[in-house]
Amino acid sequence: MGFSLRGLAFFMMSLAIVAALVLPGKEESRPVSHSELQEKAERTFFIFFMYQLLAVEQAPAQEREALKGQLQTALRAQSFTGAAASAERFVLLRELGQEADIEGSSPYVSLKNLYDHGTLLPVKDISFSLAVEPLIRRKQLQHSGDAGALRSLEEELQRKATRFMAVITILSGSFFLACGLAFFIIIWARRSLSMRFLPVARSMIAGERQAALESVLIFFFFMFPLGRVLALMAEDGERLPLSLAISLAGALMAFLHFREHTSGTFRFFADVPLSAGLFLREVSAGILGFLAIVPPGLILLFFTLLASGKQGVDTGGAHPIAFELGERFWLSFTLAVVVAPLVEELVFRTWIHSLLAGVMRLRWALILGGLFFASLHPQTILAWSYLAFLGAGLALVREYSRTLLAPVITHALANGMALGIYLVVTSLE
Repeated sequence: MGFSLRGLAFFMMSLAIVAALVLPGKEESRPVSHSELQEKAERTFFIFFMYQLLAVEQAPAQEREALKGQLQTALRAQSFTGAAASAERFVLLRELGQEADIEGSSPYVSLKNLYDHGTLLPVKDISFSLAVEPLIRRKQLQHSGDAGALRSLEEELQRKATRFMAVITILSGSFFLACGLAFFIIIWARRSLSMRFLPVARSMIAGERQAALESVLIFFFFMFPLGRVLALMAEDGERLPLSLAISLAGALMAFLHFREHTSGTFRFFADVPLSAGLFLREVSAGILGFLAIVPPGLILLFFTLLASGKQGVDTGGAHPIAFELGERFWLSFTLAVVVAPLVEELVFRTWIHSLLAGVMRLRWALILGGLFFASLHPQTILAWSYLAFLGAGLALVREYSRTLLAPVITHALANGMALGIYLVVTSLE
């Protein structure tokens, strides 16, 4: 009777999880709306493009026209909406020496007069809060004849363009170096390391499999049905801390349930007791895992976006944490770099991966686990290629490491890299 009640309870829990995932919920109110995030993403694009234009202006004369042609092609290929984006695009095309127009009803129509007729902007219009505002000020000074102010501005823009190119060069060089390291790490791991977690997964008895499945259900019940209900009752500013608390509470309850219904629970998280030396080795394994997984994953994402034919900047499928970065960066950082890696590696790389690897060939366990990992993330399906690759790669890191710490480190570095790029981009402005 007890088993029947337990089974019924988890069956009802499963139905609640499915309902929470399938049924549409109330639109959440966030500190930053979709339109505001879209504008911010487009602004970042135009800042990058402006610095590329400034860098091209410093290129040798024989290369300059070809580089400008490439920039023009890239800019015309993008699709933007809104008066501000149209004005940014107008300024950049005119700086490239190309024809462009602004609608007469646009609040930025005075820019057309500046570029077409040399009509100086009114004082209130000199700064439109556009990303290309430095180019507008330069054009204004060129027509006003203030040589001293123009020279000072151009020196400042040259310094910023040089810094921009240095940052891009470092990031590009680091990425290609990481791609090369990824190749050698993968070859070395396949030849020198043996699977460590697979024997544990395949030695699970029926009771342990049931406990693992139930632990997964407990965690997802906290995250989806319960999490959605609590989010509806919370104030806007409380939702991110609430998400952090629900993740930790769900993982803790799931872990306690798993420990209660398994013997030798520790073997699922480490095959030997953790020591200082093992800790350093596992951290190193996590770093190597990051270098082996993330660069190829980003290449896969690039080709996925290329194959989709999608153009322009679209934040419609952005992760919810992107809406919180401006006002609550460090709380977002804690959730993305500390809590999410710990919780998701516990759930996906310990319980879900062990359930899959115990009943099917490893390659299918990696594929299905990666797809399941991707499907539960809120990004659009275009990001699934990277997320599924990341999920499968993290499972492999767990297979080749001695503890759960290594994939946690890999996961934390992958999430931290995204936030680091955000900081670099915002600092360029």
